[in-house]
Amino acid sequence: MQEYIWEEHLADLPGNWMGDIDKLDNALKRAFTELSSRLLPGRARYSRTTDHTILVRKVTNQGKESGTDIALLFTSQLVKILAIGTNERDTDLLQELNEVARTATLYARENGRNYPWQAIIGPSAERAMGAEARLTKPAKVGTLNLSPIEKPYAEPDTYSVRSLTAFNHQTTPIIRVHGESRSYSWDSALLIATRDLRTLCGLLSIAMDAPILIRHQAQPLEFGEIYVPGSPHWYRNPEEEQSDTITRTLSLPDWVNNAWNAANSTSWLQQSLDVFLEGMYASWRQPSLAAVSFVASIESIATRQFKTEHCSCCGSPKDLRRAFEAALQEVVDAVEFEALRHVYASRSKTVHRGVLHGPEGTPGARYFGLLAFNDPTVFEAETLTRLRHAAARLLQRTLTTKMGTRIPIPD
Repeated sequence: MQEYIWEEHLADLPGNWMGDIDKLDNALKRAFTELSSRLLPGRARYSRTTDHTILVRKVTNQGKESGTDIALLFTSQLVKILAIGTNERDTDLLQELNEVARTATLYARENGRNYPWQAIIGPSAERAMGAEARLTKPAKVGTLNLSPIEKPYAEPDTYSVRSLTAFNHQTTPIIRVHGESRSYSWDSALLIATRDLRTLCGLLSIAMDAPILIRHQAQPLEFGEIYVPGSPHWYRNPEEEQSDTITRTLSLPDWVNNAWNAANSTSWLQQSLDVFLEGMYASWRQPSLAAVSFVASIESIATRQFKTEHCSCCGSPKDLRRAFEAALQEVVDAVEFEALRHVYASRSKTVHRGVLHGPEGTPGARYFGLLAFNDPTVFEAETLTRLRHAAARLLQRTLTTKMGTRIPIPD
């Protein structure tokens, strides 16, 4: 078996295609023929186990083996399309393969049917007070239609107050989303819809600087309109339910549509957005793990922007810290950069040694007097906030501007 030193995710196709391997393989060949003048699928080989099948095809570049293969991993739930390689990654070739893989999934689904659906999204209850913003008017992002619901959702935040009898009250703006997914069954269409909603939540989390999540999963439009109550059924506070404390409003920025197209056409950008969103979700409960996510988001962009050497044994890039700092310097000023220089080392201590830097070890408590200089809430309130904003700015820029050829890391 050939030794591969790296792999890169290109696309997913929801559904059980194990009985239609040839159909998807033909869709892949068609995508190669129609999209690329220099790349062609070469000879194939199969590997089967009890729970999955792998189809690997050589990729030729202008008639010669490229050192990169395309692999289709079939399971009962979905097909993963991967690029796998035996030599250094070719960024331009991977970009072409990314487009080929995503187009192949569209060709494979073209004889399916459209499933109209709706879902509900909005900020998490676990967020900073006042972080929420209400959309001022309906908007469209890619193929999705967003409609703000006028009445906010009143809900308790039981985490920020450590008590069995007390809680904070949150007034949450809710957004209804309508979309349509093409597939052979609702089960697989739901996976496509949820993937689209996840990307939308990531983009809105950047635009609103708040953790946006799916509050009600997608359901077929034929089931009727999703009912949005004024509060959870078990939570009753009539006086507070009538209050509307949302003071921030937002008209959806133009960049969101461009970013939608980029995230849905480039797998590594989608992954960078995904891990950023995980950082948004983790910030309130696990600030140290949130920092790991934000650093990973920045790092994934940095390795595409700057040239890094790769380990000859495992294919992992070297000089990651230098690439991270170079990318960071492009979106923060000198003062902010100095405040964040230590964050890569902090992240490494968390990942490799389990060191926590926020108040996870003393939840709900505060440091006073002589101990205040070592208050871990400073990491949560200052360092993490700076890092989140830097990661958001870098993501927004990368999602909305064409990335050029990788350049050497500045000295």
